[in-house]
Amino acid sequence: MDEAYDYYLKGCSAGNADSCLNGGLLCVSNTPVNAQREKDYKQGLELLDKACLGNNALSCYYISGIFIQGVKDAINKDMSKAFSYSLKACELGNMYACANISQMYHKGDGVEKNEEKSKEYKEKALDMQKQLKEQMEIQFQQGTQKL
Repeated sequence: MDEAYDYYLKGCSAGNADSCLNGGLLCVSNTPVNAQREKDYKQGLELLDKACLGNNALSCYYISGIFIQGVKDAINKDMSKAFSYSLKACELGNMYACANISQMYHKGDGVEKNEEKSKEYKEKALDMQKQLKEQMEIQFQQGTQKL
């Protein structure tokens, strides 16, 4: 894991957003594979933020989740930051972030309550979900023609 982390840092330094995401996840995640590594939330958030700035939707969504929940003795819950990261993730096409934005507008959590915006982002998330389902229905080589 340490060697993987070093390579992710190199990739991140070279501007690869996926490397920043993976390096950040190694710093903050609690997966069984990563259980031996000491957590470094400050470094993890910096790497995840860099990935988000590189337009990595998953990274933006992951950071928003960190701020929605907070991390005991490490990161305070901050719904306004969660909203900002969720909004960017939604704009980059993450349907789960769009659903979160809808809920935040509905509850007035991290943003001023706005039922119209809540409905708008709910519809956006549902449209993304519909598109995903349609993609899943496509069969292998469907639509190809014999030459």
